[in-house]
Amino acid sequence: MINYDVIEKKEILHELFAGLLADLARIIQENSIDINSNAPICDTRRKVREIWGSILTDKYSTMEQMKELEDYYKSVKKQMNQYNLPK
Repeated sequence: MINYDVIEKKEILHELFAGLLADLARIIQENSIDINSNAPICDTRRKVREIWGSILTDKYSTMEQMKELEDYYKSVKKQMNQYNLPK
């Protein structure tokens, strides 16, 4: 059974990653980047989409994994700063 704190963190991260997907889609569209290209931002979007789709599954079930996802979220947010997103 998964710890309640992990479940709570999973739900929060699921919402945060959904927000990342929306921001990444906007960046891609605003910069006229082909979403199917191998541009770094598109590769990042694909990885974020994959993670988002599996956060609520058994693939992620420990607090250590939650920390890794949180760190990845932060790194993507930092990467997105180069596109001058509103804070």
